[in-house]
Amino acid sequence: MVQLQRFFALLTGTLVLMAGMSNTVSAHVLRYDGAMSVELHIEPDDAPISNTPTHYILSFSDSNGQFDLSHCRCQVGLLQGNKTIITSSLIVSTPQVSRDVITFPEPGAYTLRLSGMPKQPGAFQPFRMSWPVRVGSDPNKKPFPWPLGVAIGVGIGLLIGSALVMEYRGKRHQKH
Repeated sequence: MVQLQRFFALLTGTLVLMAGMSNTVSAHVLRYDGAMSVELHIEPDDAPISNTPTHYILSFSDSNGQFDLSHCRCQVGLLQGNKTIITSSLIVSTPQVSRDVITFPEPGAYTLRLSGMPKQPGAFQPFRMSWPVRVGSDPNKKPFPWPLGVAIGVGIGLLIGSALVMEYRGKRHQKH
């Protein structure tokens, strides 16, 4: 019986830990192309809402140390399926960071595609990357994290199971 209680305690702790980590693991998405890596962050909380200006940040890193955003012909395209909806140049915030705004026209699945070519040949390696983006419709409705749902379900199950075990033990002691 003690082993079963320890197992349930360990399982509950693991699920609670998973629920706590669910938002931090997927907060930023890093992509690579050769020596170039770019991290995408969408505000707020990586959960864009349709028909609302959405701020996004691209952080660039070049393992060769040659990249400077002001020396790049960088273009961002927003695709829905195979159709390009928007194409724009990046706004340079710092030599390695771009802070931009985009408005997704409707809820659904999109692809944010980034391409970069040096203004002067050889300044850095040209690159191309893309990120899938899921866009919601209601700014007040946040998606419920599934690990939290699992943890709540397991917690309720543990409470019910503990009550049943206690009931069973009580009946066993009454017989003896």
